[in-house]
Formats: sequence, structure tokens, C-alpha cells
Amino acid sequence: MSDSEFWQSTPYLTKLFVEGAVERERRGYQTAMFTAWHSGLYFRIKRMPPLSKAMQALEGPQKTRRMSQEEMLSVIEQWTVAFGGEDRRRAN
Repeated sequence: MSDSEFWQSTPYLTKLFVEGAVERERRGYQTAMFTAWHSGLYFRIKRMPPLSKAMQALEGPQKTRRMSQEEMLSVIEQWTVAFGGEDRRRAN
């Protein structure tokens, strides 16, 4: 923010500008720490993984296929058993 922008801004806009600057600094620090941590990790391993595999986390969520109704029902049944529930469909 330049001096002229500062003097023409409201206190609220100045606050938003400062919060944005703090967030940029925080993200820069996180990026630096992420890089340092991975550098140390890769220094210790004997065989480097392919770069494409290491970069997958930065590409965003992977596309997944849709589950069928039968698959969804199976998962719900497994959860019910795992959490000690009972299947009331067959109780009648």
C-alpha cells in the first residue's frame, strides 16, 4: 500500500490490507517450512521417488469414480457393524 493509498483508505480497508499482507507472509513461511522439511526427508532416503509422484499432492483432488447403490449400501452396512449398530431391515 502506497502512502497515497493509505491516506485515502478507510481504517477498515487498511485493516483488510494488513490482514492480507500477514496471510501472504504466513503462507510464504509455510511454503519455506514445507520445502525445508521435504529437502531433509529426501536427503535421508536412499532412492528418490519419481517427481511426478511427489507432485501429485499439489495437483489437487484426484478424480474418483461414482459408487453404485450396492457399493454404498455395503459401506453403510460395514459402518453399522463396526459401530455396534443393528440392521433393523431384517428384524421384521
